[in-house]
Amino acid sequence: RNLLKRREHKERSQPKHRARYGLLEKKKDYKLRAQDYHRKEDKLKKLKVQAALRNPDEFYFKMINSTTTGGADHMTYRPPEDLTTEELRVLRTQDIGYLYSALQKEKKEIEKLQAQLSVQQMEEHEDEETPKVNKHIVFVDDEEELESFSATEYFNTPDELVGRRHNRLTKEQLKEPVIIAGEHLLKLDEDDGTEDTTKAQRKAFRKLQKLQQKKFLELKERKQRVKKIQTLIEEKQLEKNLESKGEKTRVNNDSDEEDERPIYKWKAIRQK
Repeated sequence: RNLLKRREHKERSQPKHRARYGLLEKKKDYKLRAQDYHRKEDKLKKLKVQAALRNPDEFYFKMINSTTTGGADHMTYRPPEDLTTEELRVLRTQDIGYLYSALQKEKKEIEKLQAQLSVQQMEEHEDEETPKVNKHIVFVDDEEELESFSATEYFNTPDELVGRRHNRLTKEQLKEPVIIAGEHLLKLDEDDGTEDTTKAQRKAFRKLQKLQQKKFLELKERKQRVKKIQTLIEEKQLEKNLESKGEKTRVNNDSDEEDERPIYKWKAIRQK
């Protein structure tokens, strides 16, 4: 029976002279509309009965702290200071939980950045922020050689890499492809001694330095963010602990420093 091809039944559309009314309403559409209408009708009837039976002298103490919108809807106003101690503790626990999740997220990002950068590169970057006097002594035979001495020629490296203490690549090494953070920065043919080849080398290393500088800056910002989040966690935890039971006294109450954090000591309670 189900294998035989049957005539396809199409629903009747809206007649042309009634097209301005939109789609033709079917029975299922009418049922939904009727149910919604009767639901609202019942609600109005119920409200009318409540209004008819209302006591004009009715009073609740809750009305003192309530406000009305349009003279009908009562909205209870509850200032934050009216929250109970237990409710405040729950809110602070939620805040601390959110801060811990943000802290873990920042630490994971820091680990990713540190994996992309070598320890020597990070040490070198820290030395740039707090520069130290580094010496590399080169001995020459006479004064003429001293006057004509060129560090670029001696180390056989571009000017941009002369000041490096490590990973000072030579011009021969620069001919090989350089890959950093998944990007192909440099791929040169055999050095033909032309000016274009040298420019390409310098351009590639400038791009490499910019990428590294960007990552170092992001790493520094994320480390600062971790310190701020840890400080916030400590402050929130202290507020939560102060609301707990037990006798406590502030240790550094006589301190002259305004920015110093308060330190509290709880009285030891013998556990039964």
